[in-house]
Amino acid sequence: MYIQYHWMPYHRKGYSVLTIKDLSITRGQGEQSFTVSLPHLSLAEGEVVSLCGSSGCGKSTLLEMMGLILKPDNLSQYELSSDTLSMDLAPLILSNNQKTLAEIRSKNLGFMLQNGGLLPFLSVWQNILLPCQTNGILADESWLHHLCEKLNINHLMTKYPKQLSIGERQRVAFVRSIAHKPLLLLADEPTGNLDEKLSFEIPKGKITSIIGKSGAGKSSLLNLLIGIVKYKKGSILFEGREFKKLKDRELLQEIGIVFQNPQNQFITYKVIDELLFTLNRVYKNQSEKNIERAENLLREFNLYEYKNFSPYSLSQGQQRKLAVLSMLCGNQKVLLCDEPTYGQDNKTSREIMEFLSKKSKEGLSIILVSHDINLVVEYSDCIYEFKDKEMRRVEYI
Repeated sequence: MYIQYHWMPYHRKGYSVLTIKDLSITRGQGEQSFTVSLPHLSLAEGEVVSLCGSSGCGKSTLLEMMGLILKPDNLSQYELSSDTLSMDLAPLILSNNQKTLAEIRSKNLGFMLQNGGLLPFLSVWQNILLPCQTNGILADESWLHHLCEKLNINHLMTKYPKQLSIGERQRVAFVRSIAHKPLLLLADEPTGNLDEKLSFEIPKGKITSIIGKSGAGKSSLLNLLIGIVKYKKGSILFEGREFKKLKDRELLQEIGIVFQNPQNQFITYKVIDELLFTLNRVYKNQSEKNIERAENLLREFNLYEYKNFSPYSLSQGQQRKLAVLSMLCGNQKVLLCDEPTYGQDNKTSREIMEFLSKKSKEGLSIILVSHDINLVVEYSDCIYEFKDKEMRRVEYI
């Protein structure tokens, strides 16, 4: 991985927006462990920096650390500066003060996720306004409409993400990421178009795993199945119904997804509120019953004692458990899991897989993307492999 600097004409020489020193994290265990590090970075106002490297080398991991989403193992300086503020966040980051960091991240950073990250139950305009609403600020609607017009998406404001092409979603995600006029924009590479011709069936109440090298299309397939990515050819049938004919609410009630980084899907400041957000949408006008449902789920997954904690203050393993629960609390029939055990120790990985296995035996259909071949073989009912732009079923003995 290497860094390229691009100087913009409006760059103000000597004015540093972001300074980072001695940033690093080690992922995985044993022979499979690797370290992602950034010895020094000084980013000036108006400067564009590119992170370049092959798939799996750590670009997204580095962006997540820079974006205050992922806690690093080591850090000596992380300073954000503007005309009116200058603050070194290193102590807050190392102490994992997620409540404060979440507020700083929300106000000062814009993050364009690899898959766009648009909320499927919100319209394009609602997605764009979300950062401003979250921060309690008035949106500069004139400026936003101007951006949308320049990017040729102004005619899409009332549409929903699944009705957009990949390019349209990317443009909407970009506008949303700068809607609140952040100090710094971090943009992860957008999801590649899934152009393979696939034909497969997912059995009910089973764990179906998908394996393959980084960049093969596994996560893109999950985005396709949840409606984030729109397909133009072929068909996807859910219980005999064509995906394209399902309304957003119907799709969300039937299928849930757990992203590779659980923090990307947290939207509240309390553990229990993560579950209530879904429960209150599925079971309307049942607030007291929904609290009972949420508490029972937290007990089942040994998270009840943390119900009033911030999701960001939990350990990585607990965050992944919470992400799974937040999708399951709506009683969806299908759960898509993108690397649910990534970066976890063996004990936490098995706790997560045992819980998923239990839910599959209760009738939940699970599609699991994972690089952990040992867990895949042990817990899967069937396995598909992405290789050479094809997906085929494989058997492991």
